[in-house]
Amino acid sequence: MAFDPQTRLLAGSRLLAPLLNLAGFGYVPGPTSEHGHRSRGRFVAGDRELELVYQWGLAEVRYRVGKRTLEHSEYMELLGVAGRSAFLNEQHDISCEGFDGLHKDLLRFADDFLRGDAERFCRLADRLNAPATIKFRRA
Repeated sequence: MAFDPQTRLLAGSRLLAPLLNLAGFGYVPGPTSEHGHRSRGRFVAGDRELELVYQWGLAEVRYRVGKRTLEHSEYMELLGVAGRSAFLNEQHDISCEGFDGLHKDLLRFADDFLRGDAERFCRLADRLNAPATIKFRRA
């Protein structure tokens, strides 16, 4: 049987679906790369989106609220929980492919994104993406 990333992504998304569906998100399958090794899918609720990229396991996780975007690692780092993130710290083997860890992180750390007003998420994204300011001193 050939490797099918879309099937693997869909199977892993089924683990996330109960939690995300309860928060009002629906799953939208995305494209598979030209060479067939990479596939995308997203959970969408209004202006919020959790994008998943699968390539031999869950390779990328991206959160969006409107035009604000954070990678999973950025979100966990800005929350101050990167060291406790199951997704960032687990070994992504074929038995879980990263979906178990992401599910745990969503439960433990992403309530503002899932069910809240996403105000904290937006503040964190704005902080990360704010232009650097340069302060000049007078001589």
